[in-house]
Amino acid sequence: MIRYIFFPLMSIAFGLIASACPIDSAGGAFQKGMSLSAEGKYAEAIEVFRSRHADTLLANVSHLMGLAYSGLNDFENASACLRRACAVDSLNTSYRYQYALFLARSGSVEEAKSMYVQILSSDSTYLPAYFQLGIIFNEQKQYEKARDCFSSILTLNSRDYLAYYYMGTTLIATGQKDSAIGYLQTTLRLNGGFVPAMNVLASVYYSQKEYPEALRLYQQASALRPSAADFHYKTGLCLHQLKQYQQAVINVKAAASLDTSEASYYAELGYCYYYLEQYDSSIQYSLKAIALDDDNLSYYSNLVLAYQKADSTERVIATFRKMIALYHTEDAADLYRQIGSLFSSRSQNTEAIEAYQKALALRPMAPEILLSLAALYHAQKQYAEAIAAYRQVLVVRPNFLQLLLNIGECYQLSKNVAAAHKSYEEFLRLTASDPTAKETRNWVKNRLEHFEK
Repeated sequence: MIRYIFFPLMSIAFGLIASACPIDSAGGAFQKGMSLSAEGKYAEAIEVFRSRHADTLLANVSHLMGLAYSGLNDFENASACLRRACAVDSLNTSYRYQYALFLARSGSVEEAKSMYVQILSSDSTYLPAYFQLGIIFNEQKQYEKARDCFSSILTLNSRDYLAYYYMGTTLIATGQKDSAIGYLQTTLRLNGGFVPAMNVLASVYYSQKEYPEALRLYQQASALRPSAADFHYKTGLCLHQLKQYQQAVINVKAAASLDTSEASYYAELGYCYYYLEQYDSSIQYSLKAIALDDDNLSYYSNLVLAYQKADSTERVIATFRKMIALYHTEDAADLYRQIGSLFSSRSQNTEAIEAYQKALALRPMAPEILLSLAALYHAQKQYAEAIAAYRQVLVVRPNFLQLLLNIGECYQLSKNVAAAHKSYEEFLRLTASDPTAKETRNWVKNRLEHFEK
């Protein structure tokens, strides 16, 4: 989130305008010091102030010296001078505000926050203090207090576009996206070129699947900041969602040309080319994404899809193996199952069984893996192993009664007629009150009659 603070040059200008202290007899030197500060020549300005105002007891001189030291990032001297100015002229709100700004920027946020509260207790209309206090609360995730600050600003000044913007962002942070939209829209009505509001509002529309509205805002942001790669990328994401894949490719390529180190840009190109059925290009860009970020599993998933379309089973299996190294324990089980399925489709049954067994080692009672292994054993005429695997599935899914028929068939094919008969009878008994099993039950009865003959 953007944090808006006054930098030294702005602070000096503000301090000069607000200062009510008269210029002393050394006015020429005083004016020269101010001029040097305005030019960013802080060290020279300090020397001028010191040479003509050695005691620095005048509040305005001490204040300006403090701002000059702040410009040099000299915390100790800046703090001493700004604090002394506040002590000499304790009623000067500008001095206290500038000191609070300095403290916040220097990391003394709690002290700055306390000063802003003091300022507002003495002047409840001092808008800059509300704003900076709201920013601090926002960064500390005290969103209700932040909203109170920005709401106070809008009560006093209904044209403060930044207050509307921050009201919107705090509402988003607390999950109130619908309420945030109005504030962000008002921000853009008051300042049509404020890109941060375009970006945040577009992200809200995108999250709500209002892709045309998100696209419009991202395109505006891209036009205003053509060198910002991310806006081209987000424009591409919207076009992707609208199934305008060719236009998406153009925008995402523009992003990638501006930032060649961002893996997500190449991954998105991989996705778009996949939908365009240009699988070689999809593979090319997915591999580029992985080369930049080889820990992102989604990039491998897209690569697998492209390899499958390109009919490259060996590369699919190799990619699955890479993915397994990234997965945590149980999550890798499904990848082993998919490897098993691929080997099985190629009649590489030994390799398929090995893959299924590795999957079960990670997820011992996973019914989908057990079922795949059982079906493979069944097809290979390894009936005892198939029966054991089918029974394990029934332990996990006792209502999957169709497996009793598979078990019966395995017994029948292995010449164990009694066991087959018992399995079929068990199916009939357990489905007696199931009207949806009528056709299957008739088939089983016919098979049992065949046994008796």
